[in-house]
Amino acid sequence: MTGAHGEPTARDRLLPAAIAAAALAALLVRAPFLLDSLWYDEVAAFMGYSLDGPWGAMSRYFSQANHVLASVLEAVSAQAFGADELSLRLPSLLAGVGTVLAVALLAREAAGMPLAAAAATLVAVMPVAVLPSTEARGYALVTLFAGLSSACLLRGMRGARGAWAAYAAVTALGAWAHLVFACLPAGHAAWLAWRAVAAGRAGDAGARRRALSGLAAVAAAAGLAAALYAPILGQILRLRDE
Repeated sequence: MTGAHGEPTARDRLLPAAIAAAALAALLVRAPFLLDSLWYDEVAAFMGYSLDGPWGAMSRYFSQANHVLASVLEAVSAQAFGADELSLRLPSLLAGVGTVLAVALLAREAAGMPLAAAAATLVAVMPVAVLPSTEARGYALVTLFAGLSSACLLRGMRGARGAWAAYAAVTALGAWAHLVFACLPAGHAAWLAWRAVAAGRAGDAGARRRALSGLAAVAAAAGLAAALYAPILGQILRLRDE
């Protein structure tokens, strides 16, 4: 909203501060859980994949417990700070706080800054968002890249410069974080296909072009994700029945 002369209102000026406060609150809410003893799946994933460094995480996949991007980041963190509860959970903590900002960006693109501030506040404190960002697993990265991917989708459909390239990059990283993430761009592709058809019938060439560009970005993301998974693709296929 703006004032009578197009100037931002006091509330408009406070909304970015509210989002920043939500990110800080997210950090404070999560901090007490970071030094809890590691769960079995956190220990098993680190010992099986991250212990030998980033390449070990990228090149080994003998179970679905390897959330590859998380394993890579945990290996880097352990090498930098030593392997303990805090260092292994640090990537998830940062992803969890980043999710607050990603959801705020998504909400802003969808409905404006007031919803962005409200959404950021909810994500900062709701338990289903807190728990994944205090575990040394890949789930917080999935939520981070889901928010960013969907925000880029909306920006791309508005014609924002660079939005589709950003979409391809963050979507590929989300798929690298966890294979289940692939369901999100599949849903995006279905919506974009519908939008392309609907825009074509309505004679809206611009909207149709943007939707087709979005479909190309989904395809580019799939190619990038396949390249990231290339070192372990054969191992994944051998486990496909699990």
